[in-house]
Amino acid sequence: MTSRRRNRPPHRTMLSLTIVCLIFVAIPAWADIVSGAVYGPDGTLLATKTFRVLQGGDKVVTTFTTDSSANFSVYLAPGRYTVRSENDDTLEGDIQGYPQPVRQDIRLRRR
Repeated sequence: MTSRRRNRPPHRTMLSLTIVCLIFVAIPAWADIVSGAVYGPDGTLLATKTFRVLQGGDKVVTTFTTDSSANFSVYLAPGRYTVRSENDDTLEGDIQGYPQPVRQDIRLRRR
């Protein structure tokens, strides 16, 4: 009884390696998760709301939505960011990205 070993065609292996390399190039290795809760200007938790994360003025980096407990989780490169409510552009807060996971709450204020 002989076993037949099935080899993967070389073009499929190269395609797989190319895809893996592109994924690592597209995501900065120093970025990580920032998570916490979002509070309104009056201190209330803002559940099931959508927010924009901005850098350098009005450049939208990403968006996130809080869950039913007002918690969020977002992947950010190190740096300072502004967070604005999707529904009320006058609500603004700050967030900081680090090269490791961090928990930090966002406290919005009127701008």
